Amino acid sequence: MLPQTIPLTDRALLGTYRRVPWPQPWVGLVCVLAYFLTGLGAAALEWPTSIASLATLAGLAYWLVAIRRIHLKLADLTAGSYPVRPEAAWFGHLVPGYNLYWVFAWPRALDRFLSPAASTPTSRGWFSGFWLLACAACFLFVDSGLGTLGLYWELSRRLRILRLALDEVPPRSPPARRLAIVGTVASLPFLMLLTYGALLEIGLVPPDAVVRGSDIAPRHVAILKDEGVLQEGERIVLAYFGGLFSVREEGCLLTSRRLVCYDDIEQGGAIESAIYSEITQIDWLSPRSWSDPASLLIFTTDGRVLTLDITANDDGGRRFLRQLEELTNTQHSNI
Repeated sequence: MLPQTIPLTDRALLGTYRRVPWPQPWVGLVCVLAYFLTGLGAAALEWPTSIASLATLAGLAYWLVAIRRIHLKLADLTAGSYPVRPEAAWFGHLVPGYNLYWVFAWPRALDRFLSPAASTPTSRGWFSGFWLLACAACFLFVDSGLGTLGLYWELSRRLRILRLALDEVPPRSPPARRLAIVGTVASLPFLMLLTYGALLEIGLVPPDAVVRGSDIAPRHVAILKDEGVLQEGERIVLAYFGGLFSVREEGCLLTSRRLVCYDDIEQGGAIESAIYSEITQIDWLSPRSWSDPASLLIFTTDGRVLTLDITANDDGGRRFLRQLEELTNTQHSNI
């Protein structure tokens, strides 16, 4: 058990703690941003996925440094009487089993130290403990970038509570705080769309609509050839890619020779094709709702049925259908 500590009331001690600089949460946010950008690069530019992992590991390392630095400040402030030692503060997170206790222990010790200076409901140790456990679960099982982002949100919140108690920063008025939160949250979708649009424009991610072969970036064509989707000498007439970050995820091609459909070829997915003279029937299935794709059913002479899910929110799907019918009719008439 951690010993009780005195409330923060003696302002005469405040001259010593400034020897140690405060940790900077923006360092972690840079790591998170690097994680998401390198994740996009790993999908679009075929970078190793380990690069993105290094960004989150760097974020975790600095988070531990930040926890140690906070406790160095507290040790200086209390002339060494603060119950949690700086080395124990960060190392306790790395001990299996014990860390489940520790994520509750050190925030509770900090709350007892600041009480009654910091009495907001979310300054209680139990909140921090459950939040840190949720971030760890997110890091391990959902997305390491989101887990790291959650850790730095808690770090930033803890730093502000501590600095408010030390009279280092003016308190934020509730309207201004709400406005800042709303503005930040509202801007995130715009920034994500802006980033995706820029990547789309320069050809790092596949087109999100039916496109002509001449509009496909050469690097995407090279990937399709390397994966065996596009044969040597074939020319793409029209294409539709269902993947978000890579042409390897999903796609349908109308080439100068045949129809080609594939799905997740990087993970060993199937590649199906049919030359136009083999196609006997083409059916268009309209979507059930505006958010669903349309479907094309292609019947071949050998009894196969190829199913294509294609966009129905613009004229691209119908254009793909018309082009397929034209190529099929042309090849049948030449037999």
